[in-house]
Amino acid sequence: MICALMAGMLLLVSCSKEGVYEPKNRISAVYQTDRHEYLPVSQDMGDTTIYASERHLAELWTWDGDNLAAISYYDTASRLLTTLHCEYSDNGIFAKPQLTKVWDAVRRNYSIYKYDEKGKVLQQIEAYTADSALVGYITLTRTGDHVTHIEMVQTLYSGAKFPVQARGYTFTADLFWTGDNVTQVNYTYTQGDDTYTSAERLQYDKKENPLHGSWAQMVGPVSQGLAGVGHAITSGMGPRLCIAMLSKNNVTSRETTGIDGAFSFAYEYDGDRPVSRTMMRSYTYETMTENEQTVLEYEYLPED
Repeated sequence: MICALMAGMLLLVSCSKEGVYEPKNRISAVYQTDRHEYLPVSQDMGDTTIYASERHLAELWTWDGDNLAAISYYDTASRLLTTLHCEYSDNGIFAKPQLTKVWDAVRRNYSIYKYDEKGKVLQQIEAYTADSALVGYITLTRTGDHVTHIEMVQTLYSGAKFPVQARGYTFTADLFWTGDNVTQVNYTYTQGDDTYTSAERLQYDKKENPLHGSWAQMVGPVSQGLAGVGHAITSGMGPRLCIAMLSKNNVTSRETTGIDGAFSFAYEYDGDRPVSRTMMRSYTYETMTENEQTVLEYEYLPED
């Protein structure tokens, strides 16, 4: 599910070392406008209901040179909700700093990032509560240069043993690529004796995705309309997975089984970089039609 909203975040980029995120265009702020309509299919089935938010600051990105230092998240009144801070390794003068930890300024929970023995490939993210109780982990598997399998294991009992027990669950995603973009994802969700599956297909434009390589969009409390795996692990909100940041280009449509309606995305560009993205979804139930629209506007730091 390309997502629809933390406690940890991961940055990944297709370079010689993972955990290094150096986009050509560095986002500085994201503004958001929402409108959600419920329209009865006939007059005797109730009234029209509309939920809307005016344009508001949703995210503020802080950079320390080339390194993303933090992302602050805001509610519809532009009030600060929390800030996720990034910590990096010190690999010497010539080596690029590599992400090792992200922590939530409000909840104080955090995620640790573990790489292979050469320090090149990210293998696992571990999520902890503020009192350092392990509550979940995400494991990444690759075929060649691409992530092709993601497994998330969660238990809602802090300090409980793994694998999943009681209210915990396992959530997996198998990713299929066309070139540099993920074009299909098959999901499996298992809790106890119950197993659910779903799948989605994605299409893309040919423009540069400014989120490419930022796993913050997978496991942060993102206003991008993208939910977070790390948030699910530490808050018990349920499995969410956004793979948009893995792809080189911008998603233009996603069709998902198990979710009502298909999503489409329209962009405005400044050259090759998007300055706004409009997400639209419409679905008719037995008694009503649901229309959803979210507009994101991106601001960037000046180019060096």
